[in-house]
Amino acid sequence: MNSIISNKLNKVYLAALLGFMILASSCCKPSPDVVLNYTISAQVGAITNNSASCIVRLVAESGNEDIYNRVWFLGLMWDVDGYPTLNKKIGFLSNEMHPNGNSGSPSGPLQYTFQMTDLKPNTTYYVESLATIDGYLDGTVQYGPVITFTTLASAPDLQIASLKVNGDLYQNQTGSFTATLKNNGNEAYNSRLWIYLIKPVTNTPFQGIGGDIYSIAVGESKTITITGTVTLPPDTYDCNMVFDANNNPNNMETYQFYNVLGVQATVK
Repeated sequence: MNSIISNKLNKVYLAALLGFMILASSCCKPSPDVVLNYTISAQVGAITNNSASCIVRLVAESGNEDIYNRVWFLGLMWDVDGYPTLNKKIGFLSNEMHPNGNSGSPSGPLQYTFQMTDLKPNTTYYVESLATIDGYLDGTVQYGPVITFTTLASAPDLQIASLKVNGDLYQNQTGSFTATLKNNGNEAYNSRLWIYLIKPVTNTPFQGIGGDIYSIAVGESKTITITGTVTLPPDTYDCNMVFDANNNPNNMETYQFYNVLGVQATVK
C-alpha cells in the first residue's frame, strides 16, 4: 500500500516538475477549446546485455488532430522495480525539438525513440511512458501502461549496430538497405539475414527482404548492403531484422526477431 501511495505522489510531483520545466522554456501557448483523449504506448526492442531501445507513440482519438503542437513533452522512465519514478532513470523530449514521427507533419501519430543504456545483464526492467498535453501549468500528464523487458545474460553473438534505408523506396521497384553488424561470438559468422518492413501497431502488412552474411570474423564489425524488390503498398513501415542466432542457416528454429526501433521506411 505504501508503495502505491508513494507512486501516486511521485506522479503528482512529476506533473508539477514538468509544468515548471515547460513554463521556464516558453511563456505562452494557446489552449484548445476541446480536450481530446490520447493513447500512449511504448515498445521495447534492440535488447542486448546492457542496452535497449524504446519507441513511445502517442495517437489522438481523432486521427487528424494536430497533436504535434499540443504535446509539450514525451518522456520515459525505467527501473528494476514495478514503479518507475523520477529518482530513477528518465528521459525527456521537449516539443520544441519537434519529436514527430512524420518528419514534421502537423498531424498523425507522435513518436520518439529513447535509448536506454548502462543496464544490468539478465535483469528485468519496468518501463513507463508519459506525455504532457495542452499547455504548461494547466496541462495534463498522461501515462502509458507499465511494460517489462529482460536484458540478455551476455552480448548477442550477432549484434545489429545500425540500419538505414538507402534513398526512396517505390512499390514494385528495387530497394536498398545498409546494416552494420558485429560478431560477438566465438567463430566466424556466415548466415542469412532479413529486413522486415512492418506496418506499425497492426504489424500487417509486412514483407521480408533477405541477404547473406559472409565471413564476419570474431570481434569484427562489418557493413553489408541488402537489396530486393519492394512489393508493399505506399505507406510508412517500421524496419526490423530477422537473423540466425546460432550461425546455422539450415536450422530455422534458431532464427531470432530483432526489433530495430526508430528506423522507418516510406514506400512511395
